Amino acid sequence: MKIIVPANSVVEDTRIVLAPEHLPALTALGFEVWFESCTAPFPLSEYQQKGGKWTSDREALCHNAALVLSLGPLEEEILKRLPQHTRIIGLLRGAQEKERYKAYSLEAYALELLPRISRAQFIDVLSSQAALMGYWAIMQIAVHISKILPMMTTAAGTLPPAHVLVLGAGVAGLQAIGMGRRLGAKISACDVRSEVKEQVESLGGKFLHLPGVENAEGTGGYARSLTPQEQEAQQAFLKSLLPSYDAVICSALVPGSNAPILLTQEMLALCRPGTVIVDLATHLGHRGNCTFTEPGKIIKIKEITALGAFYPLSDLSRSASTLYGRNILALINLLWNSKMNCWIRPQDDPLLEAMCITK
Repeated sequence: MKIIVPANSVVEDTRIVLAPEHLPALTALGFEVWFESCTAPFPLSEYQQKGGKWTSDREALCHNAALVLSLGPLEEEILKRLPQHTRIIGLLRGAQEKERYKAYSLEAYALELLPRISRAQFIDVLSSQAALMGYWAIMQIAVHISKILPMMTTAAGTLPPAHVLVLGAGVAGLQAIGMGRRLGAKISACDVRSEVKEQVESLGGKFLHLPGVENAEGTGGYARSLTPQEQEAQQAFLKSLLPSYDAVICSALVPGSNAPILLTQEMLALCRPGTVIVDLATHLGHRGNCTFTEPGKIIKIKEITALGAFYPLSDLSRSASTLYGRNILALINLLWNSKMNCWIRPQDDPLLEAMCITK
């Protein structure tokens, strides 16, 4: 049977669904793996050595495809060429675009709908990619901040560590906390979900409780939108914090809603000179957590440096592709019964049923 990997439709995103290391596991299951010609973060020769086939002919690519692996939603030109009932796996924006896949009688699995339970961890691409984004954010601070991150003692005296504030202790925020601590920075974190306090502290960070918000946990472990009164309390609290920090990482997202506004341009006057602010919520080109950040741009506002992420994992495309592919392999092993040589129906597994947007 044939697995195909179309080229990424987002030119700014240089990741690829599968790294060369993933191909032997798929060929062992009896699959042929075809790639649409693209610029990959790994040498083409490594794919070819492991049995990968490449073509620029979309008709040939889609012919007899049994499974399509994608990073994001598929282009219409690909969809119309696929055989009916072809299975599709990717971050497909299922809630918004499921009718497109139904119209072509395809079986589509949206990875963003994976339940956040222990059994699903090996498949969770959102978590694996977000972890790398937290690492990326700390690296941006290390590059752009005008002081070192760790404390350093020299003959000329001691330099204090940088103080970093992380707003949003999801997967990206927690990774930023852990990496920042390993680099010697002093880290504090604020989140509207009180249950993440233990996770923050286990990584060496200081958890800052948001006054006026008891617990704003929503469904699936994500945060819910704050009420106007809670937003007002949040803004007042953040204003009191900003003068104490050298850098801020914003990573707050609410599923199904715009990213919450945490920092406004007026609040920059409270920041220390030389403060670096990284807004991860802009990473898909949408509005972020700051009113002054723009996706993919580094903006200087007086003595403040503000970075808006835009497909930041293109800077870490080899690592990001490797982790994404491992998640995909775990899902294929769930979807394909190698002993019976047949596909598992979505209604026969709760994880598949939750992700299937065309059932």
